[in-house]
Amino acid sequence: MPIKLKRDPSTLRVALKRCDECLFTRNRLVSEDRMAGILAECERSGAAFECHKATLSGDEYMCRGYYDEVQPAVARLARELGRLVFVEHPAKQ
Repeated sequence: MPIKLKRDPSTLRVALKRCDECLFTRNRLVSEDRMAGILAECERSGAAFECHKATLSGDEYMCRGYYDEVQPAVARLARELGRLVFVEHPAKQ
């Protein structure tokens, strides 16, 4: 039996807007040193930073602050190919 995917794997999903605890705001959940470490690890590994609100809800999409501030190559490519999708954060419980 084929596996049904939750979403189209050929698209890059990005938060429509920054959340209130975005890594790129003063309200971030981590210190500036930890933020620098996270960004260095993303750069070293070639991975994008996932929005923590997405991971907490069991979803996967790129942090809007990361998209805006870092402008990773994968996002530029997805935009050029028409494969970039902006998604709303989940509703608060």
